[in-house]
Parts: sequence; C-alpha cells; structure tokens
Amino acid sequence: MPLLAPTGTVISLFASNSVLAPNGSLDISATVIEQGSGGGGGGGTTPTVSSGGQPVHNGTLVTFVTTIGTIQPSEARTNNGQVTVKLTGDGRSGVASVFAYSGSAKSAELKINVGSAGVERVVLTANPQTLPSSGGTTELTARVEDVSGNALPGVPVTFSTTTGTIATPAATTDASGVATSSLTTSQTAKVTVSSGAKTATLDILLMPRTGINITPPSTAPSAGTPAIFTVSVAGTANVREVSVSWGDGLSTALGAISGSTTVTHVYSREGTYTVTATATDATGSRESVSTSVTVLLASSVAVTVTASPASPTTGQTVTFTATATAPTGTSIARFDWNFGDGSTATTTGASVSHVYSVAGPQTVTVTAVATNGATGTGQTIVTVTAQTPITVTLTPSSTSPVLNQTVTFTATTGSLPSGAVIVRYDWNFGDGLTQSTTVNTITHAYVTTGPKDITVTVVLSTGATGTGLTTVVVTNAPPVPVVLSVSPSSPNVGVTPVNFTATLGALPPGVTVSQNGYDFEFGDGTSSLGYTSPTITHIYVAGAAPAGTGVKTARVTVRLSNGTTAVGQVQVNVIP
Repeated sequence: MPLLAPTGTVISLFASNSVLAPNGSLDISATVIEQGSGGGGGGGTTPTVSSGGQPVHNGTLVTFVTTIGTIQPSEARTNNGQVTVKLTGDGRSGVASVFAYSGSAKSAELKINVGSAGVERVVLTANPQTLPSSGGTTELTARVEDVSGNALPGVPVTFSTTTGTIATPAATTDASGVATSSLTTSQTAKVTVSSGAKTATLDILLMPRTGINITPPSTAPSAGTPAIFTVSVAGTANVREVSVSWGDGLSTALGAISGSTTVTHVYSREGTYTVTATATDATGSRESVSTSVTVLLASSVAVTVTASPASPTTGQTVTFTATATAPTGTSIARFDWNFGDGSTATTTGASVSHVYSVAGPQTVTVTAVATNGATGTGQTIVTVTAQTPITVTLTPSSTSPVLNQTVTFTATTGSLPSGAVIVRYDWNFGDGLTQSTTVNTITHAYVTTGPKDITVTVVLSTGATGTGLTTVVVTNAPPVPVVLSVSPSSPNVGVTPVNFTATLGALPPGVTVSQNGYDFEFGDGTSSLGYTSPTITHIYVAGAAPAGTGVKTARVTVRLSNGTTAVGQVQVNVIP
C-alpha cells in the first residue's frame, strides 16, 4: 500500500510563476506538513513552512490534478515534506485550477492563468507612427505582458484600424511576447490591438507640411534610463524653432534645426506618454506631430542566493551570499533579507550571517535594490536540524588539593557532529580566574581554601558548544614535622661548639622552604634569624642571660613557601 499523509495533514501548493504560456510549463511545489504546523493550505509562489509542525514521512504519495494542461508526474513522493512536479499547457487559454491530495488531506485551489487569461497589459508601437503626407505603411508591434511585466509567448493577438488595411489581423506572440503586423493607409488612423481582455490603441498620423516628425526609440525604454528620440524636419522647410514636449510635464527647446537630430530624455516613472514635437516656421505658423512611448518598469535585477552550510543545525552560524546583476549604468544599493523564521535584515554588502534556533525547512528570500529603483528577488531553502548535544567530561588530577598545589584539569568530549572540529576550550576555575586554550589540558593552583566549581566550555567550528563541570575542595596543608637534633647534647659552657640540625618531614606538593627561611633560637637569649641552611653551630657563653649553664630549650622555625611555618625544638644541658 502507498504511504499516505495522516489525518490533519496540511498540503500547501506553490507555483514557480502565476502565468503559464498555452504550450509552456512551470513547476508546482507541494509542502506537506503534519497537523500542528500552524500553516495554511493556500497556494502561491513562495513556499513557507511554520516551525511548529513537521514534514510528513519521506515517500508519502501526493496526487496532483489540473483543469487545464497536464501534470507530470501526476503522482510523486515527498522528500523532507516537499515534492515538485511540472504543469504543461495543452494549447488552451483560461484559468487552470490545480489541487493536490494525499490520504484525507487536500490542498486549497491553486489558480494559474494560462495563455490570454494571464494578460495584464498590451503595449502597442508603430514605426513610423507618422507617415508621409501622402500616406504609406507602418509596422505595428504589440508586446503582451503579465502582471509582473514578463512577456507572454504563444498568446493570440488581433489588430484592427479605423481606416486603411491591416496586413495580419490575427497573430500569435513569439517567444519574446511580441506579435507584429502592418498598416497601410493614406489617412490618419486609429489602430487597436487586443489580447485576452486587454486592449491598446495608437494614432497613426500623416506628416505635416513642415515635415516635422519625431521617432520614438525602437525598443521601449525603462524608467531611469535614457530614451533616444529622433526629430526631423523637411529639408526645404524654413523652420526657426523646434520644441519637444515629453508628456511628463517637461519640454526641450532645440532651436532651428535642418534635417534630423537626436534628443535624449529620461523618464522617472513607467507609463505611456504622448510626445509632441512642434515646429514654428518663418511666418510664425506652428505645426505639431505626436508619437507615444511606453516606458517600462525599471529593468529587473537578476538575483541568486546560496547558503553555507546548506543544511545547518540549530545554533550554527549560516552565511548567506547573494549574487546580483544590476541594470546597465546602475549598481546594487542594498539587500533586504528575510530568513524565513520571522527574522529580517538589511545590508549594503552581499553576505549576511544568521543563526536558527528552531529546526525545520526555512525559505530564505533576498531582494536586491538597484540605485535606479529596480529590484530582483532570489530564494533558497535551508533545512535546519536539531543540534546534537556535545558531551564534555572534566577530570581533575586531585579532587582534594591543598593550598598552592598544582592541579591538572583534562577535558574529554564525546562524538562531534560531522565535519566539526574543536577550536578552543574556555576554562573557569571557580576562584574568579578564567583562561582559554586550544588544548584539552591545563594546570592551576589555588591560593584560597574551600570548594571550587570548575567548568570548561568546548567551542566547535560550527559555533556549537558543550560544557563540562567538576568540583575540588581546597584545604590547608597539614603541619610539617621538624626534628631539631643537637650534638653534643651536654656541651661545656664557653668551650664546646654545639651543632644544631633541622630535619623536615614531607612537604606538601609544590611547597618548598622559603629563601633564608630558618630562624634559630638557642634558649640563652641569642638567636640567628633568616639563616639559609638547616645546620648551624653555636657556643653557649658563661654569664649569658639566663645563666650560661643549665638546661636550655633551643628552637627552630622554618618558614615555607605557602606562607605556613614548621617548628621543632630540643633541650641542651650546658655544664661548667
């Protein structure tokens, strides 16, 4: 049995274009999301998927139907909740209704204007528009466009006139959306061209006796770009002044001309304008001739956009780069970004970075705006997946160090995402000190006691992070035992040198005797402080206070590098 969408699934349809030539083709895309997505079942040209839902299982069968044309394939299976088929016209015109089904799910109607149903505007031009005074033949050109200004090929067009003869009353637009015919007349005439429900008219005039004539550009100009007209007068005419009114409130005075000359004008907005050239002869008589020019929307900007990486994880930085081609003589002024998750940005550069916090397919759109106002849009889809947690284990060389003891911390990680590498380790030792390294081990010594919470944050090349935690308890070092030995233990007063030797027990790791760290006190009121050696010689002197003979208590205080001291003592019996 085929895999079908579960109950409550929402199917949304989107078309790569809203208009289809009678024998042309376009892409139909369906996004199939299980209930909870918050999305709608409508149609359009920009697929969007809310982050609240999830795509149906890969391989879910979707069936497409249409009222005009054919869909190939008529059945297709989803991948990441999406499927794309092709709608091809069958020569008919009208509004095609497209639906998609899967199980009990059905999309809303997607309407596609086919052939003449998609006609939004017909632009009619004649070359020349003004014929000689005796009449003649003018070439008629009709361009058929959709609502976006795109050419419509394969659309029927009819030409008619109030007087004269139309060579081809019925024609079909070519690949450029253009149909041609010609008119032969000896009188002024009004030509009408029709396609679908749209029409355009144009007056064909006869040249006045001064021979004034104005010829529009051979191709329709765009707003913001120069339009070149040719103005001419009869070679025998005595013309002292020629002026041109452009139909947009502006005019240009050319002075006296003979023969033909070119003049340039820039229209700031699209539309159809009546351009009038007026010649004044030597007697002051004036004659005018008019032509029309249709100014198109500012030339569009071609835009493509790429994502790196194309399949990011949540929390990972994605870099989007737009490639835009501006119309001739212009440049790109800015880029307007929509990241598909409700976030937007505007940049003057062609690249931007973004981080997604929610998994799912995201449609990213960028609109490039040229300095002449022309725009173009590029689009791409990135599929964001949930980031796999990074496990980090932090191990100390000792969990119960003493003051000033060096502790080595080692961080180890579990499996990393494909293609990711570790770029640094950020350490926090729990005593207010921090450090960053590129290796997974580090040493540290504590100068205060108590529990310390140590963390390490591992940062990956993708921007993802993971944190490890451990705790050590720092204590004071235990007292260091000191044995103070004496030889001889019963010296003769004033005669026998007495040798004292201080022997220390085991010192804490990393702890040493301070420089000049031995303080000897001999019990007779004399001492030797800041001594460098653990061995010293002393002679007890008669009459020293207290009395030179008798039992004396000698003491040594050893000062250690961790700020503590160790003390030892011994008794000496001084005899006469």
